[in-house]
Amino acid sequence: MGGRIELISSNGRGCCFTLYIPVHQALMDVQLIHVDQQTLALPLINVLDSYAAESSRLVWHRGKKWFITDDNRQVPLIDIRQFLQLPVRETDEQSGFIVLLNTENSVFAMKVDSLAEQAQLLIKSLLPHYRHVNGVKGVAILNEGNIALLIDPGKLLMSLTISGEQ
Repeated sequence: MGGRIELISSNGRGCCFTLYIPVHQALMDVQLIHVDQQTLALPLINVLDSYAAESSRLVWHRGKKWFITDDNRQVPLIDIRQFLQLPVRETDEQSGFIVLLNTENSVFAMKVDSLAEQAQLLIKSLLPHYRHVNGVKGVAILNEGNIALLIDPGKLLMSLTISGEQ
């Protein structure tokens, strides 16, 4: 487990045991999103902006969908539903929201069903209880005690690029 025990003893007075148990968790500012009635969390540090979905800002180019930002840049639009292995739904391009995300060396967009609040939540790793999942950093403990997958935008983009889905 990686903890330690500290013992302090005084002759004639007794002893004190202190048990240090490591806690593998942290607080993180996140943007909560909804996709197919599932709540997910995005690290707020990776969120550049969010937009109401507008078909005029979505274009097809080279067989892929792109999003046009306010400064007229075309950024790839990834399908989070495909990553989560959810059934593909034909939705109105005017419904939902687009979240613009940055990674160390890329900017991309993700379409989500709805945006929820921004919050500072307790984050826990999936390890050692679950195997590593590409694109998932851990889980966020929601205020009501439920959990949301914490998406790692950089690893998500990398896993979709490697698998050829992006």
